[in-house]
Amino acid sequence: MSAESNKDSKFELTSIYKEKTSSKNIPFDLNLIDNLEKNAGDIAIEIHRMVASLQNKLNTMSQSTLESIHVQDTTAKKIDKEIMESVEQTERMINLCETLNKDMDKIYDLSEKIKQIQESLKTIEDFLL
Repeated sequence: MSAESNKDSKFELTSIYKEKTSSKNIPFDLNLIDNLEKNAGDIAIEIHRMVASLQNKLNTMSQSTLESIHVQDTTAKKIDKEIMESVEQTERMINLCETLNKDMDKIYDLSEKIKQIQESLKTIEDFLL
């Protein structure tokens, strides 16, 4: 708006308010509209600050969420790797135990033969004595 147009509208508002107030004798503060406009401007600035602050906080939260997801993903991959290695080691241990068990069967057979030999020796010894 131009300054002249602004003056005309203020003049019209002033004259309307003067007519209404003079007929009822109610005082009207002509600076009320200016004060309302200033307060509205101040409120708009405060809202803008609040929105900017919220935007910053949301950006920070988004970044934290992304970092958290990355940490969780990395942790899950490491846990998976450790579990796989543990399973492989367990399989190796089971195979070694089976091999040991087979070897122990041979030792049991040998032990039986040694017992038979001892019994035979005892029998011979008893016979000779």
